[in-house]
Amino acid sequence: MQPTLEDEERHLLVKVIERILFNLDELVRPFVHKILVVIEPLLIDEDCYARVEGREIIANLSKAAGLPSMIAAMRPDLNKMDEYVRNTTARAFCVVASALGIPKLLLKAVCLSKKSWQARHTGIKIVQQIAILMGVAVLPHL
Repeated sequence: MQPTLEDEERHLLVKVIERILFNLDELVRPFVHKILVVIEPLLIDEDCYARVEGREIIANLSKAAGLPSMIAAMRPDLNKMDEYVRNTTARAFCVVASALGIPKLLLKAVCLSKKSWQARHTGIKIVQQIAILMGVAVLPHL
């Protein structure tokens, strides 16, 4: 997303994407990564309403596309050198986990990755973000 978008323009863009998700449903799978690239920056926006809109879209996207498509789309971003990309990916994974269920997300595989420290670091950030988003509701999953 361009940082020059006004609040009204951003809201209109969010509504268009929600409408596309509603109409396409599972046919949205090929476009998951492109939608995430546009929506993930909303998760770290200063505006509370923008963060809520971003969480709603990613939750609806994960319900429409399914867990395997979401993991496949976000997996390459776990190893990126850019901290910004890894942070937004961790927040998106957190929303997917809250939407589809925390036990379904196999975080142990990410946290114990031997390939790169970036994947392990992002796995720990995902666990942190799940705890922040879910609050005490995460306790049964520990």
